[in-house]
Amino acid sequence: MERARADQEHALAILCGRAAPSFVVVANPLHEASPPAVPPGLPAELLGRRPDVAEAEQNVVAVNAQIGVAIADFYPSFSLDEFRRLRERRRLGHLQLQSRIWAIAPASRFPIFEGGRLRANLAATEARYRQAVAAYVNQVLVAYGTSRTP
Repeated sequence: MERARADQEHALAILCGRAAPSFVVVANPLHEASPPAVPPGLPAELLGRRPDVAEAEQNVVAVNAQIGVAIADFYPSFSLDEFRRLRERRRLGHLQLQSRIWAIAPASRFPIFEGGRLRANLAATEARYRQAVAAYVNQVLVAYGTSRTP
């Protein structure tokens, strides 16, 4: 260990442009310095400020939003861009009634015959949500365990 320390001092001396024998780094072993004591009674809100806990919380929020997207897939969707084009064609007089109906068809999507794909997608998204919540709870417990005084 002393040899590794001497090698590191020589490498630092070279980086600093000084002679290796004259370059000395003062020894400060980690066991002499202890982390600051956490006073009892600190609010649990401080754990939420930790970056690892905040990241886990944002992951839960993101997966929760994906559940909303999976639920929205059950409803019909319409493209407003196609309606704008239809209105422009009607204004120019290019479309008859039947042509207007068929022009709207590509602009809409009706999820009727999906073969259970939507339900499976929703179930998978809910499973990812439960997994994110479990990871968040685990991260909070880890943060709480590392913030306690010995």
